[in-house]
Order: sequence, then C-alpha cells, then structure tokens
Amino acid sequence: LFRSICARIYADVFYILTDYQEDSDIIQLVNDITKKISGLEYGPMLRPCFGISRGEECENSITLLCELAAFAHKYGKGKSLTTWTFYNAAIREDIIEEKQLESEMEFALRSGQFKVFLQPQYVIGTREVVGAEALVRWEHPEKGMVYPSKFIPLFEKNEFILKLDEYVWERVCMLLKRWERLGMKQIPIAVNMSRLHLRSPDLKEKLNYILEKYQIPKSGLELELTENLLFEDLDNAIRILAGLRDEGFTLNMDDFGSGYSSLNMLRNIPIDVLKIDRNFFDEKILTPRGKIIVKYVVSMAKELNMRIVAEGVETAAQESFLKEIGCDVAQGYYFSRPISIEEFEKKF
Repeated sequence: LFRSICARIYADVFYILTDYQEDSDIIQLVNDITKKISGLEYGPMLRPCFGISRGEECENSITLLCELAAFAHKYGKGKSLTTWTFYNAAIREDIIEEKQLESEMEFALRSGQFKVFLQPQYVIGTREVVGAEALVRWEHPEKGMVYPSKFIPLFEKNEFILKLDEYVWERVCMLLKRWERLGMKQIPIAVNMSRLHLRSPDLKEKLNYILEKYQIPKSGLELELTENLLFEDLDNAIRILAGLRDEGFTLNMDDFGSGYSSLNMLRNIPIDVLKIDRNFFDEKILTPRGKIIVKYVVSMAKELNMRIVAEGVETAAQESFLKEIGCDVAQGYYFSRPISIEEFEKKF
C-alpha cells in the first residue's frame, strides 16, 4: 500500500502526493483516475490532464515538487496523446529557452531582429510569380536564425503575437510602397493574422491605418487565417471576416484539409482564397478516393469564386497532379523556399 494525500488547490486543479516505487506505479494511478472520471454520468465529458514530478528531482521540497508538476502539466497539455507528462530535463531546457525568448522579444522587435521572408506563389505551368506569403524569422544575435515553430506558440500564449503581426503588416506595406516607387511589378502579399486579432475591437482601424499610411490598396495585403483558428468561435469569426470583406480586404484560409474541414465551412466562411494543405495532395498517402475528393474540392471552390493555392508542394508529381485537377497556383520548396526580401527582388 502507498501513502497518498490529495488536495484541491483552486478551480479544477488538484495535487496528489504519493509514495511510489516505479514510474509505472504513477502511470497506473493516473490511468485509474482517468478511467473513473470518464465513467461518471455527469453531462459534459471530463478529460483530466496530469503533470508529474519526482521527489528525487526536487530535493524533497514540496513547493518545488508542485511547481515542476505544474510546468509538466502546462507543457504536456494538448501536446501529448496520453493524459500525463513527466517533468524532465528536456522540459526544463524548453522552459529556460522560453523564458529567455520572452525576456528578449520586446527589444528584438524594437531593434529589427524580426525579418520578413517571402515565399513566392507560382502559376502552375508557366511559373509566373503572381503573389507571395510573408513569413517571419528571428535573426537572434547569439542563437542565429530562430524559426517560427520556436517562438510563435509562445507569442500566441503571451499575446505578443499581436505586436509581431502588426509589425509584419507594416513591413509588408513599406515593401509594397517601395516596389511601387521603383516601378517594380506589384503582386499581393499574404500576411498572417492571429486568432487573437479576431477578438480585437479595433482590428479594422489598425489595418486601415497602416494601409492609408503607405497608400497601399487593400488588394495588396491578403489576410491569412488558419482553418483551425476559425473553429474556436465560428459565429464570431464569420461576423468579423464578413466585415473585413465588406471593407474590401482579401481573405485567405490557410491549411485547408489539415484539420476537420467541412463543406459547411466553405459555404459559411466569407473567404476569397482557399489554400489547400500538402497532406491533401501528397502522392505518398493519397488514395484513388482521396484524389477524387481533392479534385472536386478544387472544382467546388472555383464554382464559389475562390482562388485556389496549393501550399507545401515538394515534388514534380504533386505539381503534375495539381495541374491535372485544375489548381492554378502553388507554393512550396519544389519551387522556392522562403527567401529574404533582397533575394526575392533579385530573383523576380
């Protein structure tokens, strides 16, 4: 028998302090708790999530045990297929790195460490460049190039993404104005818009201010949202996006096909450009039935007056299939990786 004590700390947060011999003892305990909770006839489905720290890692300090378990819980929530996460050295390193990035982000923004890269969009067949997607990189003075997967999730959590997105919007408008002044070809550039912007009451005002500041037409700046973002509050998203579209903004849905895409979404969401995800047309996993579905999604989107862009194209076979089913525009490493503005201007 193991000695245990359990306490509710606040809201839906509980701590269990227990003896154990092996990690398997703790896993068995949390699995038993999960099973009992899932069997409750309560109404809403409850799914517990556990962060676990071990006594030997904490010099038997109860306070530290609780803190590290909380770190493991926060780290593992939504990332793991299991309901439990053990605190370990990798989590510790990630937390230290997150804290460092967080302490430096404001200065990095002020000092221009965030750089806009462009990934061109090509007409399939002719290879004419008809657009680009703006992607942000962090040129850290010590770490070198830091890619979005390292800092975007953190910035979403601490809401710094609002400042970063607006910084990118302004840099893109400055670039478009420069191209106009130099008589260079004008192409639309897609910029990302965080889910947090959909909660911002002055979103339209911010966008209009930046566009008017640089005298850029609304057609020059395409607003890109991920498919999963829209599921959080669909009715509110539809209302806000419809307002932006009425103002003349072009709206892109990114990563279509990566989540739980539905025909209802295509019917209800006011979008102009549908960007289909690589997994939708990857020849390694695409079945004959899958090919038929992709073909008719492209056809249906065109009937709805949406432009189609295939993203993440990596092979000639993918390009050939996309051309065959009537997809007009593509981007991906097969054509070009995201490149600096200077390289983009020299190349195109």
